[in-house]
Amino acid sequence: MFIFTIFLILFNMRGPIHTALGVFGAVSGIGCILFFYGYFLQRREATADEAALSFTLLLAIGEGISYIFCMSASWGYDALLFRLAPPGYVLILPE
Repeated sequence: MFIFTIFLILFNMRGPIHTALGVFGAVSGIGCILFFYGYFLQRREATADEAALSFTLLLAIGEGISYIFCMSASWGYDALLFRLAPPGYVLILPE
C-alpha cells in the first residue's frame, strides 16, 4: 500500500516535472547552440597564441551535458512510474 501511495504522488506530479525538465532542456539546447556559435566566432578572430580551450567552449559543452541530463531525467521519471505501477494497472503516459 505504501508503494502505491508513492506511485500516486509521483504520478500526479508528472506534469509539472516534465514541464520543468522540458523548459530546462530547451533553454540548455538553445544555450548550447548559441555558445558554440560564439565559440566559432571567437576562434575566427583568435591568433595562434590563443589556441587553448576557451571558456565559451566549456560553457557550450556544459550546456550540452545539461540538455542530455534533462532528457534522460524525463525518461527515467517515466521508467520509475512504470516500475512502481501495481500489477494489473494499465499505465498510459501521454506527452
